[in-house]
This record gives sequence, C-alpha cells and structure tokens, in this order.
Amino acid sequence: MNRLFILVLTLLPISTYSMEKVNETKQVMHQALDSIVHLFPFMSSELKFKDPKYEKEINLHLMKIATAFKTAKHVKDFQTPGFSPNYKIIKEHLDDTILSFNAQNKTFARLRLASTTSLCLSCHTQLPKDRMTTFILDNKKVKKSIFESEFEYGDFLFLLRKYKKAVKAYERSIADRLDKQKELKKIQNILGSNTEQFDRTLYNSFRRILTIYAKVLKQPKEAQDIFSKYIKNQRVPKYMKRDLAKWNKDLEHWVGKKAIDHKLEDDKEMTSFLNTYVAKLDNEGETVISGDFDVDLLFTSGVLSNFLSDHPKTKLAPKILYWLGVSENRLSKNMFFTLGDLYLKECIQRYPKSQIAKRCYNEYENEVTFRFTGSIGTNVPQAKQKELNALKSLITN
Repeated sequence: MNRLFILVLTLLPISTYSMEKVNETKQVMHQALDSIVHLFPFMSSELKFKDPKYEKEINLHLMKIATAFKTAKHVKDFQTPGFSPNYKIIKEHLDDTILSFNAQNKTFARLRLASTTSLCLSCHTQLPKDRMTTFILDNKKVKKSIFESEFEYGDFLFLLRKYKKAVKAYERSIADRLDKQKELKKIQNILGSNTEQFDRTLYNSFRRILTIYAKVLKQPKEAQDIFSKYIKNQRVPKYMKRDLAKWNKDLEHWVGKKAIDHKLEDDKEMTSFLNTYVAKLDNEGETVISGDFDVDLLFTSGVLSNFLSDHPKTKLAPKILYWLGVSENRLSKNMFFTLGDLYLKECIQRYPKSQIAKRCYNEYENEVTFRFTGSIGTNVPQAKQKELNALKSLITN
C-alpha cells in the first residue's frame, strides 16, 4: 500500500491569515511531500518496505516527514478547532510509526501508515473549494506505474485535489473489480455456489466517489448520474446496487439546495443551516449511526467543517465539533484511532463551559463503552477510564 502520501493532505490549507503564513505552511509541507514522493515505491511493495538494504533510506524520509510536521506547530492554521485534533494525532502517529519501524516491526509500521488514510482524507475534505490548491509534482518522480491499483492511484489524485480525475481512477478501479467478480462468478458456477462475495475495494471505490461529490464538491446530481449507470449494470453485485439505490434516493434530497450551493458567511446563516438540516438528524437519535443517514452526514459535515475552517472563532464551534464527532464516528472507523473521538475531545477541552460540552462527553463515553463491551460485559481499561474522568472533570456546565 502506498498510503503514506495522503499524510500531507492534512496540513495544506490556503490560510485565512497572512500571506507570510501561507508561504510558511507551503514550505513546510513541500518538504514533507518531497520525502513522501521518495517513499512511494516502498509503500507500494511490502517486500521493499521490509528489505534491510532500504532501511536507512526509508527511515531517513520518515524522520524528514515527522520533522516537517513538528516544525509546523507554530503555524496558526494548525491550532484552529477544526485542524488541531488532526495535527496532534498525525504527529503522535508518525512517532509511533517510526518507533515500530526501528524496532523491526515493519509490518505493523506499514499498517500504521495505511491507517492514516481516513484521518487525512477527512481532514482534506474540511477545506472549502475556494481555499484549495493543487500540488504540482514532478511527473518523473510520480508515475502511475508505481501504484498497485487504480484505487490507490485514485487516492493519490484525491491528494492532489484533482477530483474529477480521481473519480475516473475510481471508476477504472470499479471496472477492474467487476472483471475479477466476473471471473469469480465463473468459478462459483462450476462449484455450484451463488453466494456473493463482498469486495471491499469495489465498495470503497464507490464510497470515495460519493465522498467527493457529497462532502467536497457538493454536487449531488453528478453523483446520481454516475451511480445510475451502475445500478443498471448487470455485473454489479446486488449488495452494491442496494447501497447505490439508497444513496441516489438520499442524494435527491440535496439536489438544488441553496445551503450547499453558496458559502455560509456568518453565524446567523450557520444557525439557520443547523436548524434546517442538522436538527432533523438530532431527532433521529441512534439511527444516525446505523448508516441510514450517511449521505446527509457527508453533506452536513462538509458544510460544517468548511465553515469552521473559515470561521475558527465562531461561537458555534462547540456544536460544530459535536456534529463532526458524530459524523466521523459513523463515517471513518479506524483500527488505530477514531477521528470522531478527536473532535469530541476537542469540544470538551477547548470549550468546557459550553452547553454542549456535556453532550460531547456523553457521546465520547458511549463510544468508549461500546468498544470495550463484549460477551462478558464491559471492561474499560484503567488508562481509558482515567482519561474519561479527566475529561468529565473539565465540564463546568
């Protein structure tokens, strides 16, 4: 897997502060990107990543990336409510990755790097369209042939903010997976089995397209047009068609909505958006985390994070962080961390006196309790319980 390159997404905003800060941010991130480009061949080959003769080179570039992120700590963009949680966990995650790599646990180190995908892609989608730039890379350094699949190449294009090209790559990934499905079906027919096998890459390719058009570009009709042709495609598995049909139905609710067609300029407009679109999700309760409202969560979290990125000092920040936490806990599960937790903790730590801080805590506590509950009951680790107690003690409202 060559997921490491997506790390750089997290910290590439066009700053709302001075042009000096913009250039400072770009300089630091270009340093990180240069090392990431050098690591592409190793990230796309587990044998190369584990080969002792490349150890010094890999470690050198890992250290350069970690250093670039650490030296960016004074950049104001990274201290804002929306980006601060991502920035903190990226630094910790890189340190843990380097420790694992140097301890010769290279398989685990590679898994850690791969796990950053959801964190970085989510952070990337926070940026409003008018604050995005595209990185110009040396084509001699980055060739399509170094990627293991069209899906990974699509993620790379996602990094470069070449969204339409990314969608094309994901569609080629879908075509590749459908070809494999066809071959698998032939074998199953010979064996007399009709059971559909879940294809995670196929599903994630469709899911990336949904994310781009719902959360980033906010173009529901374009997504519908793409999904409709696959719903008619006989080669697409039934389980996938069911999701595509559900997404298209939910996308219809957002077609022509002015709330996603223009930038929200102030707290008054954001309050109106919250009352119109987010309040109904609040009324749904636990069904929000069931998957029934994923399309709504993508659109709303996109609008909320865009607004928070442009207005880091808004009085609505605690409420926005709460909903970003709820959304990410549903949309981006990860084996090492859950991005939603970071937003909920940021809500508590940064705004302990706010009315919603207690609700952020309850949501986080429920998530933690759920994860440590099994057939033998609930067993929250002592360290995690200590963290919960510390967070709860902060709340004064």
